[in-house]
Amino acid sequence: MSRTPMMLVATLIGLALATWLAGCPCCGGGAASNTTISPGSGSNSGGVDEETERDLAVLWFNGFDGSGGYSDVRVTVAPHEGESAKVSFAEGEVGGSGDMWEAAGWMAACVSSLATGVPMNTYSVEYAVEGAIDGPSAGGLFTVAVLSALTSADLSDDVTMTGTVNPDGTIGPVGGIPHKLEGAADAGRTKVLVPVGQREDLDLSGSEPFMVDLIRRGEELGIEVVQVATVAEAYQEFTDEELDWAPAVASVPEPPVESMDRVRDAAIEWLQRAEEYEAACYQIDEAVLQELEAEIGLMTAGAQSWNEADQHLRAGSSAAAYDSAVESAAYFLMVAKLVQVVVDTIDEGESVDALARVVSREMASGALVDEYLAELAGREPTTVTQAIALADAYAVGMEAIGLLQQAGEFEAELQALDQADQDRAFELLGSLAIIYGVLDAFLDYAQDRIAIGWDLPGPDLAGDTDIQAWTSTMKNAADANVAYFDSVVLEDMAANEGAAPAAFKQAFALFDWDYAFAIGARHARDVIAQDLGEDTPEATWATLGLSIGSFARSSALVAKYYSLGAEYDPTTGTTILSRRAALSAVLDEAENRAGAYLAEAEALGADTTIPYAYYRVGKTYRDYTGGDDTMKLSALESLWKASTYARLMVLLAED
Repeated sequence: MSRTPMMLVATLIGLALATWLAGCPCCGGGAASNTTISPGSGSNSGGVDEETERDLAVLWFNGFDGSGGYSDVRVTVAPHEGESAKVSFAEGEVGGSGDMWEAAGWMAACVSSLATGVPMNTYSVEYAVEGAIDGPSAGGLFTVAVLSALTSADLSDDVTMTGTVNPDGTIGPVGGIPHKLEGAADAGRTKVLVPVGQREDLDLSGSEPFMVDLIRRGEELGIEVVQVATVAEAYQEFTDEELDWAPAVASVPEPPVESMDRVRDAAIEWLQRAEEYEAACYQIDEAVLQELEAEIGLMTAGAQSWNEADQHLRAGSSAAAYDSAVESAAYFLMVAKLVQVVVDTIDEGESVDALARVVSREMASGALVDEYLAELAGREPTTVTQAIALADAYAVGMEAIGLLQQAGEFEAELQALDQADQDRAFELLGSLAIIYGVLDAFLDYAQDRIAIGWDLPGPDLAGDTDIQAWTSTMKNAADANVAYFDSVVLEDMAANEGAAPAAFKQAFALFDWDYAFAIGARHARDVIAQDLGEDTPEATWATLGLSIGSFARSSALVAKYYSLGAEYDPTTGTTILSRRAALSAVLDEAENRAGAYLAEAEALGADTTIPYAYYRVGKTYRDYTGGDDTMKLSALESLWKASTYARLMVLLAED
């Protein structure tokens, strides 16, 4: 039976397509030589000369019976030589720890390295636990333990803490604190550090949960409860010493006007592209386009982003304008791809074979990827600004290329379909159109990063810098985050929905772009090895950039769904946080830390345009007053990227 254009639209917008459209990805949005990194300006003169042990009382909460307690954990930091990091976990009984525990351990070592300037390939860390325990809420405590070993500072036996650790060294919120205080009392601790913004937390011991004042509950147990915002504050509470890291600044230095003009010009160019893509959406009957728009709302979203970009430009906010303009173009480009699918399907016929021909002609990505890689290939950065521009260009582009694994699975399924299964074929075509629309936009967006940042001034790269050390550091931390998220958060969600874990994970990747990009990074690393080689400079920079992007995104996932308790409401399409008060405190400290690192990089003579742009986007998004918390979560991710890039500028600079 022949289908009318209206019927084609209806079958294109299936479940898989609808989930791809839940959010736009643009929103905050080989080995080198085996030499050792010399800590850059502003780093601590730390390191590990001999094996050091730190004994901790790690607090836990049992959600089944509402009890709290502690487990003895020994953290051992020892000298290590190698190309990659070494982190291990020793258990006193079978299944004594889990993926959440390992994610916290990797993150603690990564943050400690960034804070001190001591790369993870120069020391090993072992976390040994007695009994059974799991969860990322020991991340802050682990970080203090590793930091104290790197700086040779003693830890007080009277203090313990609970709280996750974020990529910038800020402390994230956790649950069950009233019950963990009981565990601290049992361990003989007299001071407990908790995340700032969590003076009040739920007591879950009774049939009805109720809020309690943690300071008052602590007084009842003979414990002083102290709120801390960063690992530096926690370190000082444990050691009575100050951690030598970039101090907060009253005002964040702005890059030169000429540098930010490049960002503004890029925003204007993307607004023009958005208009061109919008025009391409009208190559079918307007009634059909309106039906398509009623199903997916992308053109409305594209127009809204265009207007926001225009408003940001008029207000002088070039970075936010640039981000919104790219987002607008991506929305319209996705619709243009969908429209092309409808047009080609009408022209080609509706057999599965004909639909496969549409894919091979319209969705081919090889030329786009080759052009992108050719643009970046052969660039050898000699300054820290070039290094960050190249890493960011690879981060943006390789994340998008990682989505091609999902596209390949869709294409393979399409090729194998029975000729009668046209409905599924149309669904696959719609999903492929969305993926390739994102890919097109992101590969162009990635090349912008080189145009904006390559020839900006900055200090020379250190001659003995081993980029692979920092690549390994963030790659492993990101992988640990994704492993935790897969095995704990998503499997729990799948169980609640009564769905098979594998199928639920695939559907979730279509709903949450951060997760899609985080798991796509695994495929992107295969592309790097195949197209750029194992031991080439290009592969080194591509892997570093990809690792930074995946590190920020995976950290945002853990913060969103664990620390901040994100819940998605399918009836309204909004994401609401159960710990919204804590989010404000986390954002405050993320903004402060990013500003401090930007000031540190600027003091070395680096043009900070690229990390500063992420910083400005984060500040703009956190002020968003819409109906849910999605933009504030994007702000957090952008601020973490700003911190990571600015900190690396310092660590990679020549002394």
